[in-house]
Amino acid sequence: MDVDDQQGNWHDDFTTASQWEIFIARIEESIYDWKLPQLKISDNVKFRKSTFKVAGKLEFLEHNLQFSDTDFVLRYFYRNLPDPEDGNEATPPPEEKDESRLWGQELIESDILDDDAEKGITGVHSIEQWYGVSRFLLLTPAQSYASIVSESKAKLLLSSAKIAISNSKCPIPIFVQVHQPHQQYFLGTWQGPGMQTNFTMVHLRQAPKHCKYLTGLLDILKGKLAAISQSPAHSMATPIEISARIHFVLKDWPMNEWMQSPPDFELLHGQVGVEHIGKLPFGAEADPLREIHLLAQWRSLPEGVLVDHDGYSDLAPGLASRWTLEAHMADPAPGLLAKSLGRLLNLCVSSATMRQLLGDLVSFSPDNCVSYVDSLNALTEPKVSSWSKLVPSSFKSGSSSSSQGHNSSGPIPHQMLMTILYYLFPDADSNGPVNPYPDTFEKDEAPKITSFKEKGHVQFKSCPLDSLVWRLAIVTALVADASHGGLRSAAHLWHEVCQEMRYRWDHGITIPGLAAGCPDLRSCLLYQKLQMLNYCIERRQERERRARAHKDDHSDSEFQEVADDSSEEEDDEFFECDNEMEQEPRRKKHQHSLWDKPEGRLSKDTSLMLIETNEPLYIPITQEPPPKTEDQRHEDAEILMMLGDDLQGSELRAQIMSPLLLSDMESFKAANPGSCLGDFVRWYSPRDWIEEENKLSPRMLIEGNTWQELWSAAKPVPASRQKRLFDDTKEAEKVLSFFENHKPADALSMLLPALLHAAINRLGEEWLEDLTPLSVFNSLQEKAGRLTMGLTPKHKEYSRFVDLIGAEETKIAQLKSLQEKFADESFAEKDELLGTFLCDLLQHKQVEVPDGPDGVFGLKIRNMFLQAQKAAHLIPDGGEEKVNHSHAFPAPSEREFLLRVKACVPSPSSTPSPQRLYAVINDHSFRLSGAFSHDTVFF
Repeated sequence: MDVDDQQGNWHDDFTTASQWEIFIARIEESIYDWKLPQLKISDNVKFRKSTFKVAGKLEFLEHNLQFSDTDFVLRYFYRNLPDPEDGNEATPPPEEKDESRLWGQELIESDILDDDAEKGITGVHSIEQWYGVSRFLLLTPAQSYASIVSESKAKLLLSSAKIAISNSKCPIPIFVQVHQPHQQYFLGTWQGPGMQTNFTMVHLRQAPKHCKYLTGLLDILKGKLAAISQSPAHSMATPIEISARIHFVLKDWPMNEWMQSPPDFELLHGQVGVEHIGKLPFGAEADPLREIHLLAQWRSLPEGVLVDHDGYSDLAPGLASRWTLEAHMADPAPGLLAKSLGRLLNLCVSSATMRQLLGDLVSFSPDNCVSYVDSLNALTEPKVSSWSKLVPSSFKSGSSSSSQGHNSSGPIPHQMLMTILYYLFPDADSNGPVNPYPDTFEKDEAPKITSFKEKGHVQFKSCPLDSLVWRLAIVTALVADASHGGLRSAAHLWHEVCQEMRYRWDHGITIPGLAAGCPDLRSCLLYQKLQMLNYCIERRQERERRARAHKDDHSDSEFQEVADDSSEEEDDEFFECDNEMEQEPRRKKHQHSLWDKPEGRLSKDTSLMLIETNEPLYIPITQEPPPKTEDQRHEDAEILMMLGDDLQGSELRAQIMSPLLLSDMESFKAANPGSCLGDFVRWYSPRDWIEEENKLSPRMLIEGNTWQELWSAAKPVPASRQKRLFDDTKEAEKVLSFFENHKPADALSMLLPALLHAAINRLGEEWLEDLTPLSVFNSLQEKAGRLTMGLTPKHKEYSRFVDLIGAEETKIAQLKSLQEKFADESFAEKDELLGTFLCDLLQHKQVEVPDGPDGVFGLKIRNMFLQAQKAAHLIPDGGEEKVNHSHAFPAPSEREFLLRVKACVPSPSSTPSPQRLYAVINDHSFRLSGAFSHDTVFF
């Protein structure tokens, strides 16, 4: 092959961009997209405040890049500026005229030499804390398995980033993450006109002995500058500035260990957090506070003021210029309230039946096993039930189930069951009710919370406070605890409540803890059903009382009528007269015949007269419209909608709705003999009577009108002898069947609205306005109100809301734990300041201790550490003299040092450039992070 042909086949096109050049171009495009070259020193100063805290929320933008078959993510980290406060926003320094030469030097210098040694605020990135920069770019592999572990790859990425920064005139540094992500190892660079800054890091598991103290770190910084400087003796343009921060950890609380109140073993067998059977538990089961960190700080001191080496140290916590405190909480755990709600919510999805859960307790219930003793006792027992009817059959002596040897004991112990039933039905207590219900239940009482400050009026579709359903929901949540049997215990309690409902209906005993009257459609379905059952019992009592009174009156009237008839027969025997003469005095004596005698009159209507007879119109006694619960109304509405709009559907709809109208017509005819349809319409529907023309409206005159047909079919029957529109026996059996045929999980679902209402009320009692504003609680109330409006609870939405309650409960429990730790008589005059301090401590990562080590707070913290040291060294109370005051604090858990200086590097004629060394030393790690700059013009 010729040499010319060979050269032609191997021709290289140097005009084509390589992958490396494309990668650099993509970095530059991202920098231009984020408008980073337009940043100025004034934009950076706004992130600092006079309180030495980092301002704003850390946010980032990102772009995806690719280089050499490896995916990278380039992120730009910055802080979203907070709302400016009066006097807190820093004034930007005047800008230099020659901005082209210093287009990034001001930003780097302001960050590296900034007098901000405390960046351990929540949300601060590790690069911010270790290197001091406020804005930066970070290049990381997209996948964790593609970590950069090779030194050559790291240098290649850094050189690419340096070229991109130089070409785009980016004023902020760029970092590359190397090694494994959990190591948090970052290398960075910045290249500008006249200055270059390299960011390097050393990370070891154990600190070398000479690096554990300040003297060793000073030697490292001076040695680093001497290595890169041509004249080490004259390289320091200013003295080295030192800042230090020493961490002390308090883990033990020997003074007052925080926990829930001791459980009462006579109440629900010692369930934790249950102080009263009618109150939901609240708070953390264990102390949520794990540790308290005290940070003693020395800020911006010149070299030589502080001495710290192996033999002596000036870094005693009592001599620090500033104390800050951190509260480290334990891993979030659900509180007692959220746990109770979540546990009951999880039980609502079970498909187990009552028989599967309780077995013989249901199979051999008292209804199925009737003894002769019970039948005889029914003749003499009092109207208020005794506990022989409220406890399971296994607890009764002589029951058939017990005699047959069946084990029908329930999961709830007998003593606990008796306590619960007495609480739910206090009228059954022969010794007098211990927990009586309120005398009245106002309809508007339920949404209001009166145990603390008014927090808005929200309508809950649940039940009145402290009603039967309210108590049943709370008690069910308590017995559903895992230690008490879970779903089996809840099913057992529901079974006993159903048995009590059956007994009270059979014996005509009203149910306590319910508002009187018809079902309130503004309440939950379970409360409506119990109100319906109670209404049936009241109607039955009233009907039986009227029947007895009517029977007594009827016997007296029968005797009187027999006497009157015998006297008339004697007169007929002795006097003869024609029929006309005989009937005339009877008409004067009786205006109506015996078969047309008026009955069921309520009162006389003085404004109306009958059209045909011109007699006064009497208002009849009518049957009340039958009450219905919400689910029954929904069923009726669905049936009416299914009938359609045609003629046949309209007729069927009228027939369904006509029983009440027919009953009123019969009562009207019985009270007003000789009346016509016009009389009834004038009283019942005045709009359908034309007074000027004295006739019915056109709607009533249509042939085949329902009103006309019903009037012709109506008989003069008073309401007392009519077929009941509301059959209380039938409706009561419907309610009882509704209760007994429901699965336990469905019964628990009916309790959710009341339980959620009780949980909000419990949360409101513990609400702390200093910790969370009332607007948050109002929002929770509104969400809870919307959840309870549905006829069927939505478990997913309830579960999400329980998480919200749990978050607020955790915050309150954490603050109460801090209050227990800082409870002291010395804060009697500073309660408001203490509350603000503890809230800030909970909401922020670091809070400055007021008045430093010598203030009231500082003395309290000293005493807490002193008590912990005494407990650790087994020193009894009163032995403070055995503990040296300087040794009241334990050994520091972590030491941080920050060294900053301006140095002329690499030559004495170079422009002074910022240098920084940050060190953090603890028992498990040693990290040095350095930012070293040098002049690139004057070598």
